[in-house]
Order: sequence, then structure tokens, then C-alpha cells
Amino acid sequence: MKAAESKTTTTAQSLQAKGGEQQPFFQQQEERQGAFFGNEPPVAKPFFTPFIQPKLTMRGPGNQYEQKADAIKAKPNLTRTSKTIQRYAFINENQVDKADAKLTPEMKVMASDALIRNYLTEDEFKKHANKQTDYLGNLPGPIKTGTWLRFSETGINILGENHTLVTLQDVTPAIGSKNFIRERFSSDDLSKNPNMKSAYEDVNNEQFKKMGIENEKDKQKFGSESLFPKMGYGLIEGLPYFEKNKNIADLKPQGYFGKPLQNYLKIAWAYSKDNVASVKQKTAAKEVVPGKMAALCAVHQKIEAVLDPFITTLIVDGYLGDELEKDKNKTLFKPLAEFAFAFTEAIVEMAATEKSSRLSKEEREKLLKATNTSPEDKQKLFSDWRNFNFEDMVTDAAKRGVRYAGMGKAHLDYLVKVGLPSNGHAFDMVGKDIIVFEKLTEKLKKIAK
Repeated sequence: MKAAESKTTTTAQSLQAKGGEQQPFFQQQEERQGAFFGNEPPVAKPFFTPFIQPKLTMRGPGNQYEQKADAIKAKPNLTRTSKTIQRYAFINENQVDKADAKLTPEMKVMASDALIRNYLTEDEFKKHANKQTDYLGNLPGPIKTGTWLRFSETGINILGENHTLVTLQDVTPAIGSKNFIRERFSSDDLSKNPNMKSAYEDVNNEQFKKMGIENEKDKQKFGSESLFPKMGYGLIEGLPYFEKNKNIADLKPQGYFGKPLQNYLKIAWAYSKDNVASVKQKTAAKEVVPGKMAALCAVHQKIEAVLDPFITTLIVDGYLGDELEKDKNKTLFKPLAEFAFAFTEAIVEMAATEKSSRLSKEEREKLLKATNTSPEDKQKLFSDWRNFNFEDMVTDAAKRGVRYAGMGKAHLDYLVKVGLPSNGHAFDMVGKDIIVFEKLTEKLKKIAK
């Protein structure tokens, strides 16, 4: 990993065609989310065949691409038709003439529809029209519909997102790629935990379809973190609500947390079922059972009759606050708190034996000896473990040629702080970079004729 370097322009700004000056734009960030600057890839160079090609007719004199073509003695521009045509394809912010004879049928479509597209070169335009690129496209909506995106043509593009705004799920269909890893998808081998595997797939089946990987046999390769620290983090954050120390209104649709908490409660409960089976099997074989796993097994069996009908019927992507406010569920707070405590204790014990948690020998021994761990220590442990997972998975993905990684903005901030892979490019899809994309799109809409 290389050290992250500060830059004076954002990644998106460095990748946009140089048709006019662009300035950084800033907006209020979410809590714990700071500014960052990504690595800048080289500007794409014009492609030329062995024969000198006539250039596409573009509106506006002296554009950068024309000047460069003139410098290498390319043929003069084709004559532009006098008819005014509404068109939205640009090369370096200069409109392409729909009537140009050099346009292929696919290029003519893009030069005529209502979507803004801005290319660096004629060849890039042609490749995109022929679906030979994986770094250009327009957001499909419903958020920021039509916004023109430009990511790096090489390496791995790492997107920091707000999960309620523009996400990797919106980007991949726009740029035409299925070569990605995503935070929501698991990097774990779940074959030995059948209940957990079933619950995880149930929670994510629609997400698999939306990203075009529902028929992929190996979905593990699309995961960017382990479910275990993620479930632990979710349930320790949820514990104060189960203990009635926080208002469950936060878990309703006006907030975000109620949705992931409900999903990961379902997966955690399913894992707990697998743990019961594992503990019973090990006990029968007279094998050593880790203490906190045995405790989780006991709690699960104690409260299963009460919680199982509730948790297993929770809908995917629903909000837990909507269910907990119902009169019939008022008695579930205590068993939910018992489960969340026992589960997070078991995940702490797991962290103490997992290499990926990066704990020192002393830290591991301390956790294994402790009767219990404070909520604050659990939060930090799980948060750090998750970031280490992202770091490891992005490093691996960069080595195997993965093109995109999507994660919460706070996780990207961590990666930038410790250093991105040498071929990594960071994009702030919450603030600076998405604003650059939006500003350029709006600018070109205004000058289109």
C-alpha cells in the first residue's frame, strides 16, 4: 500500500475533459466523513488508425482536440451543416454534429438523444457507443438521473457512498460493468453455516438481480467485507434501542439505521441457529466449545420460542422501528437485548482468534480472559475490524483486476488515510466528485444547441 497524497483537485475533476475550468465544490458531510483526494490517472490520448481519419465536426472553434489533431496534420474538419440540431454528445465540451458523415449509427444515436455525454477523444466516443468501455455512463436514476459519469479507465475505482443516495448499484449498470466488489455482499465462505447462508441470500436476492449477478455461481467474489464484524457492529449499535435507552423512532423510515439493523438481525439470528447445531455437535464429540459461543447457544435456546417467529417473518429491507412499535411486540425488547448482548460477546471472542482482526497477542489474551466487553470497546473493535476487511479485500481486488469497489464514505476515508493500492482511484460519491459530475452535466445542458 502506498501513502495517500493530498492533491489540489478531486479525482473527478482530474478525469473530466479539459474544456473549461472547474473549481472544487463543497457541501456539509455526514458525521465522521472527511474530505479526501484520489489518485489521478493519466489523461486519455487520442487513438489513430494507420489511416488519417477526418475529425468529427464539433461546434466551437479552437477546442483542445482540434488543436491537437491539427498539430499532427490531420485532415480539416468536415463541413458543418447549417441546420440547427438538438444534440448532446460533446468532445472536450464541444458539441458533435449529428450530421457528420463519420458518425457510426451507434454514435448518431448518442449525438441525438437527451443524455449529456462528454468525451476526451473521437475514439473514446466510438468505443463508448460500441459498448467497449467500462468507465463512462449516465446515472439511470431515480437519484441524479442522467448525470454523466467518468471514472478511471485503468485500475480499481473505489467509490465512497451514502447508502441512501448514489451507490455502486446505480453506477454499475450505468457504466456497464459486473466487475466489482460491494460492501453489502459477503466475502465469507458460508458453506458451513447453512441457516446463515440462506438468510443472507434471502436478504440479498433482489440486490443480486439489480446488479446482474443473480446467475453467478460464485457470489463470494463480489463481497468486500465479512458479515461477522458487520453483524456485531449492527447489533451493538442496536442494543440501546432494545434496552429502551434510545428512541425507536430512529429505527423508522425517517432514519436509515432501522433497515440494515433489521436485515442483519435476520442474518445474525440465522447464524445463531447454526451455532446451536455446532455447539451440540462439539459437545457430543467431547470437543472444546468456546465459552461465549456456548453462552450464545444457551441464550438462543432460552428465547427461541419467543423471537424466532418474529425475526424470521421480518421483511427484507423493512424498518425495525415499524415492527417494534406494534403493541403485540412490546414484550420483545428484553429478549432482543439478551440476544444482542450474547451475540456481540460471541463475535468479540471470534475476533480474538481471527487473523483478520489484526489484534496483538496481548489484546487477544485480554479479550479471551474478559468476562464481558464494554459497548464502547465493542464498537471500536468491530469498526476497526471492518476497515481492516475493506483494506484487505480492496488490496486483493486491485491485484486480480477488479474495476470497482463500493462502500460507505467513512470506510473510503480510512482507505485513503492508510493509502490506496497503487492503481486505486478514490471517488467521493457523497460530496466533491459527484458534485463535479453534476456541475459538468448541467453546464453542458445549458450550452447544448
